[in-house]
Amino acid sequence: MTRPADFDARLDRLAGGATRQANQSAHAALTDGWLEDDALPPDQWVWLHVPPSSSMPVTILCERPTSYRAHYCDSNMHPCRGFQSCELCARGIGAQRRTVLCVYDLRLRALGLLELGDLPSQALRAYSEAKGMLRGLTIALSREGQRPRGRILVLAPDTNHPTPPDPLPQSIDVAAALKATWARTARQRPPQ
Repeated sequence: MTRPADFDARLDRLAGGATRQANQSAHAALTDGWLEDDALPPDQWVWLHVPPSSSMPVTILCERPTSYRAHYCDSNMHPCRGFQSCELCARGIGAQRRTVLCVYDLRLRALGLLELGDLPSQALRAYSEAKGMLRGLTIALSREGQRPRGRILVLAPDTNHPTPPDPLPQSIDVAAALKATWARTARQRPPQ
């Protein structure tokens, strides 16, 4: 199937110029050659997810975790606005503690953000206090029962895991990343 000669122009008019801008942005993102490790702008990151079928060794890059209270509603986490002004609290939807860390995934060799619920974050806290450090601590995460939605377990790493880079990469600003994620996904607005 061939497109009419004026297809791109018509599509661009329908999209209000967005198609041309998107194409220009896509071309501007191309780099001739290999990207360096510092080529990722500091306002970009990936969210890492613990796989159900294997453990995920990570090295923690942040000095301290970033935590917040949230409500699980409409298949998303919604930040709690505080007991007095939170519409979800007023509706009786329970809140839970969430902990977000900047980590380096040793298998993927990628920097990213990892969000943990209360039980795994408490296990991580106890483990990091026993080791006397958080930044530079290597742990393994796995899913209980190898289920996709199984509880996340925090384990001492296997001795055969890959080694973290030396020196460790710098942590990104986790709070700024969370705020940008909430703005992008409109999670700060209470669900209907």
